[in-house]
Amino acid sequence: MRQDRTRQDRTCQDRRLALVTGAHRGPGLAIASALAQAGVQILLGCRSRERGHAAAAARPEGAWMEPVHLDVTDDWSIAALRELVRREYGRLDILVNAAEVALDARDDLLPRERFERSFAVNATGAAAVTEAMLPLLTRSEAPCVVNLLATPGGGAPAYLASKAALEALTRAEAARLKGLGVKVNGIRPVSLPGPAGLRATAELARRYALLGPDGPSGTVAMAEPLALAG
Repeated sequence: MRQDRTRQDRTCQDRRLALVTGAHRGPGLAIASALAQAGVQILLGCRSRERGHAAAAARPEGAWMEPVHLDVTDDWSIAALRELVRREYGRLDILVNAAEVALDARDDLLPRERFERSFAVNATGAAAVTEAMLPLLTRSEAPCVVNLLATPGGGAPAYLASKAALEALTRAEAARLKGLGVKVNGIRPVSLPGPAGLRATAELARRYALLGPDGPSGTVAMAEPLALAG
């Protein structure tokens, strides 16, 4: 095991390294898999270690995916992961904030609880992780942050409000970090049922995670209809 890890540490110097939050299922896992298939080394940020290991075990053939513990609502967890990445990898090239919750259907929660928990994960969590990882992102030659925004349509107030805050954060962070060379963009999940939607969303995220120096920042991206048809 240690021999494999040493080899991975050396390889990481030649390949881009990405942290994907909420990566044990859904869009997070689909985005992580798409980036891994593009040759990016992936840190699967998961609150559940067991689910993280299960996701890593099902990785595409030849992909480099390692589960790491991350609770985006816990500052200690975020700081511990930042220290692990700093110590073992020295930098971070890509951050994908894909951790999210949708709690509007939870009848066991009061409205205030639904909103507070939604903002804690969907908006504040993304802001906290980005800020914590910023010193590592600025060590990259082409640092990119991709935020997973709201699925178009729908009428879930807590979810949509928290994602609107994340969209505003995306634009603000893009302006704030421009001088540091960090690109910050948002993507909207593709409204297609089942695996087709996940694949299309993952491909959109992959494009914005691998932007070159002339790529945009502060944008909100959606998949083009022609691309979906293809």
